[in-house]
Amino acid sequence: MQQERVIAFAPASVGNFGPFFDVMGFCLDHLGDYVEAKLTRDHNDVRLTEVIGPYAHELKNLNGNNCAFIVAKWLWEHYDRLVFGEKGLGIDLVLHKSMPTETGLGSSAASCVAAAKAVIELMGIKIGESEIIEALLTGERDSTSHSYGDNVVPSFFGGVCLVEDDDRIELPCPPLFVTAILPDGKKMETGKQREVVGSFVDDLTKTPNRDDRIKDILGYIRFQSLNAGRLVNALHGDDIETVQHVVSLNQHNLLNDARTKDLSYFSEIRKTFIENGCGGCAISGSGPALFGISSDISQARQVKEKLLEKFPGAAWLVSNISKEGAVIVNSIEEHMEKHAEFHSFWST
Repeated sequence: MQQERVIAFAPASVGNFGPFFDVMGFCLDHLGDYVEAKLTRDHNDVRLTEVIGPYAHELKNLNGNNCAFIVAKWLWEHYDRLVFGEKGLGIDLVLHKSMPTETGLGSSAASCVAAAKAVIELMGIKIGESEIIEALLTGERDSTSHSYGDNVVPSFFGGVCLVEDDDRIELPCPPLFVTAILPDGKKMETGKQREVVGSFVDDLTKTPNRDDRIKDILGYIRFQSLNAGRLVNALHGDDIETVQHVVSLNQHNLLNDARTKDLSYFSEIRKTFIENGCGGCAISGSGPALFGISSDISQARQVKEKLLEKFPGAAWLVSNISKEGAVIVNSIEEHMEKHAEFHSFWST
């Protein structure tokens, strides 16, 4: 029987996991975006009719071609005739923007994923993983001017994902808990942060002394390759301590060296995480949010309280690494009420 209406929730996510750049991320829980999709007989197309929610005002384009619509449109254009034929049906979308933009927690990805999940469910599409990823990346490309899947893929499928183009490798993950903090409401646009990294690399190539230049560049390559292997091995071996250690490494970490100068609070937050037994402190995606990794929920909550003593008023999230990914929900209000205790983004 054809459904008339569905609501999808897509969770926040962390990209650039550990030493990986643009190719590995993991799925969070509790915080994310919702998309409501309804069948209509008023038109034979897909339309974004409304953007509402606590962070709707942060979107630059409230109607038409935002990333959620782009993803839905891709799915419509590829599957409308297969599903609806000449029935004269269309889909109206409402984006409930429930997480802030430009935080490093996969906000645009959540909008893309929620739209995809809702449209796929409403249309009853039988679709392969590569097509889902292709659809998601069309929206991410529109929003961030790049098409890397280290946020959209884990948000949709859940867990820890290694991503290349339209393919993913799901990695095993021990029970890990994440404390994320956004101290001062600062925003960091993904595209501009990519430019910061690019400028840093460009400066490396201009180091006057050739031997120093080669030493620095090879040092970064050595760091990335060594610790990529260590992190994957630790995930396969349920070695939480090594996961924490690799994620928090600073020396020869190119992304940290390029970006931490813009985060005045990085050292203090990292110190607080470590002092409270919560390792793995790193920048979440493009920042400015930072996160730390704990082995149990009580430790994750404890370090959150310590961080709030030093950064009162900071926005925070405590979450497991979710293996579920995007889900269909019955009620936005009930879902938000159930998950609100795990973060402050709906109360600040």
